[in-house]
Amino acid sequence: MTEGEKPIRVGISSCLLGINVRYDGGHRKDAALVSLLQSVFELIPVCPEVGVGMSVPREPVDLIGPVEAPRMIGRETGEDWCGRMNAFARETTDRLLRDGVCGFILKSRSPSCGKGSAKVLSASGKSHVPGSGLFTKALMTYAPDLPVEESETLHDPVAREKFIEAVREFARS
Repeated sequence: MTEGEKPIRVGISSCLLGINVRYDGGHRKDAALVSLLQSVFELIPVCPEVGVGMSVPREPVDLIGPVEAPRMIGRETGEDWCGRMNAFARETTDRLLRDGVCGFILKSRSPSCGKGSAKVLSASGKSHVPGSGLFTKALMTYAPDLPVEESETLHDPVAREKFIEAVREFARS
């Protein structure tokens, strides 16, 4: 980046930056990954759960139902967060794109942010299959060309370089 050039903006799950937004009141700071990527990008924190009004700490939520259209259900209360999450994802995706975000880094295995690694339980709750979190599904639907990747995948240097190049290409388009 040359002097005076604006950095490329990339969204990131807030917990990966060390922000205490998780259901248990903690975070999942990924210091190594953040250190590598914040030297390349301006990282913009987003927490979908907090964004839809969930408290910190809060009850855990599960994805339940068919993998292509699961519901996000509170584990103790049975509260259904799907409508709020889908509305938040649509509004947030629009805002991020207007604000020039050119990629997104997601928390692996999260019921809102996982990309293929979130646990989706059957309606009976007895079995599960891997799927994507509700925020991620919406993000990829509303911005299908936006580069998105899970944090754990980006620890692989080859995958990380491919992501960085995809983000740069998106920024040029």
